[in-house]
Amino acid sequence: MRIWERLAPIVVPLLIVIAATDVLYFFKDAVHARHLVFFYLLPTAFVAMLYGSVLSMIVAIDATFLAAFFLCERSFTLHVSDPREWANCSSSRVPR
Repeated sequence: MRIWERLAPIVVPLLIVIAATDVLYFFKDAVHARHLVFFYLLPTAFVAMLYGSVLSMIVAIDATFLAAFFLCERSFTLHVSDPREWANCSSSRVPR
């Protein structure tokens, strides 16, 4: 029981954000809704009421990364179609 009391403030907010991501990802595919990122404010406010502001900031940062990865349209990619272009990509990173 003591282990759960220590882990609950960390595990519960992550599970809330994962559940919110799952629901929003479903609505993105099923309804083709846009701007679902704003619904991440609800779990962040809920975690702030439960556990305080430090954990709500961690949840807000996690939600931002999850929203950027799952809910926003991708306009750029890291895929390089021509393998010869890897030399150009790697040489542009070398400091001179």
